[in-house]
Amino acid sequence: MRASTTLARQIGRISQPLASASRPRVVPATATSAVRAIVTIPHPSLEVEGGQTRFVIKVFDHMATIVDSLAVLRAAEAQLGPILKVDVPKDPSTKRPTNTLFVTTLKPVVFDKSAVFEIPAPHRSPGTGPLGGASLPDVIAALHPAPADARSPRSAAGQPLKFRIEPRNSEAKQRPLRGIGANVTPTEAERAEDDRIVRALREFDGFYGGFAGIADNFASLVRERDVAVVEEAAEAVEEVAVEEEEVVAAAAEVEAQHAATAPATPAPVVPEAAPTPRGPRLSPKEKEQRKADKAKAREQRARDKAMALAIRQLKQEEAAAAAAATRIAAEAEAKPAKAAEPVVEPVVPEEPAPEPETGVKTKGAWGWVLPRRK
Repeated sequence: MRASTTLARQIGRISQPLASASRPRVVPATATSAVRAIVTIPHPSLEVEGGQTRFVIKVFDHMATIVDSLAVLRAAEAQLGPILKVDVPKDPSTKRPTNTLFVTTLKPVVFDKSAVFEIPAPHRSPGTGPLGGASLPDVIAALHPAPADARSPRSAAGQPLKFRIEPRNSEAKQRPLRGIGANVTPTEAERAEDDRIVRALREFDGFYGGFAGIADNFASLVRERDVAVVEEAAEAVEEVAVEEEEVVAAAAEVEAQHAATAPATPAPVVPEAAPTPRGPRLSPKEKEQRKADKAKAREQRARDKAMALAIRQLKQEEAAAAAAATRIAAEAEAKPAKAAEPVVEPVVPEEPAPEPETGVKTKGAWGWVLPRRK
């Protein structure tokens, strides 16, 4: 009876809250939060104003093995909370971890300035080194430090580890891996291909002008300059050279004419001019105006010289045309006079008759005349 009564009481306790409507029901907090209309990632409790989750841990001394890194991380978790991500850069030359750790915490932490901490050195088994690695007992001891280690920073294992925790405001720059740099020179085929591509872009000009400016950005890949630009530059240089030669020749001719017509007079003695006082300094605008006036004067002188040269060439052409017309008229007047003169035929003298031969002609290539016997 006692056993059945106890079972009935237990059943009654379980069914009593369901059967009784007067007593309030106890609903766990997870039941109401099981169904939410809006899911927020990350959780609202993880968004703390003024806090951050990214930090830099800088160890003062070089960490010999991974045991030192794990011990520093456990000490950092005691200050920052659970750590989700750890980046331990390695030295490319020695393949050992550097003295800098980049960590990301689970919850934001208000940590405005850096702080220095000190922990006892972790235990290292004999033979522990960078080549052999750390032993499993040493790793377990570093991940689960004893409470006594926190109270006594110095231990018999070695010098304590000192490190600084700083907030990381920007992405840390990754250390570049050492490599052998080489200047790669493109081959002749690659240069020819680049030249064809750039010229094709310049001719195509894109869909509805979509390639505007792309060919200009790669103009250095074109092996030959534009032919039209080269020809224009050559023509301009030739024109300038011809104009300079013509101007020099015209000036020499004018000087020769003046020297031939002017009497020989002694050169006048020019007295030395007194030094002129310097005027006030010109402003930048006045200097620019003076430069512009000088440029205009040079252009006007060049135009005047070109005009004088053109007039002189025109006069020379007119004189040559007049001389040619005079020569043609003189030749036309001389032709009738030659036609009126009588034609005198030359008199051919008569040849004398050949004399009879008195000798005997012998056979052979040459003939000889022999005298007859009396």
